[in-house]
Order: sequence, then C-alpha cells, then structure tokens
Amino acid sequence: MSDSSRDIAALKKYTREAHETIQDLKSVVREARQVVIEIQKAAAVSVDERLQPILIAQINAIQEATLVAIAESEGRIEGRFDQMAAVMLGEDRKSVREGRLSLPQMAENIGALRRGEELPHDIDAT
Repeated sequence: MSDSSRDIAALKKYTREAHETIQDLKSVVREARQVVIEIQKAAAVSVDERLQPILIAQINAIQEATLVAIAESEGRIEGRFDQMAAVMLGEDRKSVREGRLSLPQMAENIGALRRGEELPHDIDAT
C-alpha cells in the first residue's frame, strides 16, 4: 500500500471518526433536553405559584436558545470537517485552482524524495 493510499485511508478514517463524534454530541444533546425537562418538572413543583409561569418561560427560552446554538454549531462543525477532508484529498476546487498540493500528492513527493527520485508533483514556492 503506497504512502498516499495510507494517507487517504487515514484521512477517511478521521473524517468518519469526526462524524461519529458529532453523533455522540447529538446523543448528549438528547440527554441535555431530558435534563431540562426534569428541571422544568422540579421547578414547577417547588416554586411559588406566582413565580412559576415566569420561571418556566425563562427555562423554555434558555432551552430553545441552547438547542438552536447547538444545532448551528453541529452544522458548522460537520461542514468544516467535510471541507477540510476535501482540501486534504485535493477535491476542493479553490485549493486545486491555487495549485495547493493534496496530502496524497505530498506523500508521493515524500516517497520520491526518500527513493531519490524526482518529485512527481511540483511544489509552488510562492
């Protein structure tokens, strides 16, 4: 297995692990939602009737804002992992257009250097 194939496999593994981590985060979010529900129930029992509607509204507002923030963060994290994988694999149009080497290309260059061969991919020194 060549260096570039190993690098591609490793990158795909790390991307898969990142997606699994995101799934774990979603599981934690579900647990957090349950905790909020339990807090709401406890608050409803222990708070004076005059304060109960105010407290519940505030807890609901916090819950909603937290869930929105978590959902937005998850989306940004997942998108960033996918973007990083594309750049590293040479599948990102902008990186290709700018002449940036992908990780597999860099690995091929390193292998060529170790073997004393010419570099298969030009290195842009700019």
